[in-house]
Amino acid sequence: MEELLSYVQADTPVVLWTTMYMAEPEFTEDTAEYEGKTYRWYYQEHCVVLSGYDLDNNTVQINDPLEGIVYRDATDFEEIFDRMGKQAVIIREQ
Repeated sequence: MEELLSYVQADTPVVLWTTMYMAEPEFTEDTAEYEGKTYRWYYQEHCVVLSGYDLDNNTVQINDPLEGIVYRDATDFEEIFDRMGKQAVIIREQ
């Protein structure tokens, strides 16, 4: 998460995978195989944009397509992000 926050500090958007409404990650029964590895899908899988943070108050600012701009407890948010596989994409100009 520290690396992702450094991108946010540099005004680089970070898209990351979490769950809708911070729900507990839970696997579906669906699987797919790719190059010998099995992948599973989560219920309520969701993408948001990490757009700000306040370490003094332990919060992150999220642009959520379902809820708009919201603030989350940074520890709780990181825990769900970690449990969802730590998947993120940065968007920057060339």
